[in-house]
Amino acid sequence: MINLPPLLLEPRMQQKVWGGTTFVSSSPGLPIGEVWAISGRVGNASKILSEHVPNSTLDAFYAEHGPLLCGDRSPHSEFPLLCKFIDAQDHLSVQVHPNDDQAQQGGYGPCGKTECWYIVDAAPGAEIIAGFKPGVTKDVLLAHLADQSIESILDRFPIAPGDMLFIPAGCVHAILKGTIIYEVQQSSDTTMRFYDWNRNAIDRPLHIEQSLSMVYYGLGSNRPVPPCVKKMVGPLVHQVRSACRFFCVEEIYTAAAAEVVVPAVNSCVTVSVLMGDATLLTDRGTLQVGQYGSACMPADIGPLTFQFDKESRILIAYIPDLIADVVEPLLENDYSHGEIVCLAGPALDNDIARLLTPLGSVFNSHRE
Repeated sequence: MINLPPLLLEPRMQQKVWGGTTFVSSSPGLPIGEVWAISGRVGNASKILSEHVPNSTLDAFYAEHGPLLCGDRSPHSEFPLLCKFIDAQDHLSVQVHPNDDQAQQGGYGPCGKTECWYIVDAAPGAEIIAGFKPGVTKDVLLAHLADQSIESILDRFPIAPGDMLFIPAGCVHAILKGTIIYEVQQSSDTTMRFYDWNRNAIDRPLHIEQSLSMVYYGLGSNRPVPPCVKKMVGPLVHQVRSACRFFCVEEIYTAAAAEVVVPAVNSCVTVSVLMGDATLLTDRGTLQVGQYGSACMPADIGPLTFQFDKESRILIAYIPDLIADVVEPLLENDYSHGEIVCLAGPALDNDIARLLTPLGSVFNSHRE
């Protein structure tokens, strides 16, 4: 059997009309809005920098070694996760994404686009849009689209660095100016725009009919997700920030030099450094990852040891067994079912709630 090495990755820069100045590209043109830190998307895949894998990209590597890289939890033919830094100097469009069934039926690809956002930085007074205000139905939405007053029915609220939001497929949303986020999502780039702040750009069309077919109404509150601590070791805290059937995102923060061991999971594990730096020790080699750097660990590599020599913050993501990897460890730490369920976002279509309660079967009944 081949022993796959840890993979250090080179990001792909994406120019956007709303982009900022945090990330710089040598290419002329629009500012950088997105940094695809970990991508297996064909045509936009991360370049592998590890010396043991010369001249390869993550999509090609996955095509050759998918089961070894991702274990038995990757349901599609492409690398299952897409991880991005997003730097919003201006508002992104008000948009919505399809679920798996809608993506496949519409010819958009094998998977939909459920995602979560970790707020890396936010200007004073920064806000975000996630969902509608209470009482919005399809008829209400159509009326506000007709008179161009959709802004008045969007749920817009303040955010702060460290917040985490879960954005399921079907949730109308917009990242607003003055915000840097780290996004973990299904590997899809399908976006349907409801509204684009009157930019009227030819290359940014609206998709009203498609958007209407994808919207969830009555999702309920979509405020920041409270974290659940897995482990505390001296100055270090390791906590779960978001979890659903598509991904689990965990944060490791330390205020000073520290070391922590993360148990193995039967999934690839992505790693991105938001602050400071990290040294990853495995039985197949060591990686040094600096700020905004990223890596991918194969599913069979075993426990991961992270060493930090100063204040640092990283996010790791993987495809979870929700019971074994999330629910059971948090129950052992005395979290309630209700607290754990919150990691999967609003009440409708909540993956963890579906596992923990017989009422889970009703969570899909509110699509109009």
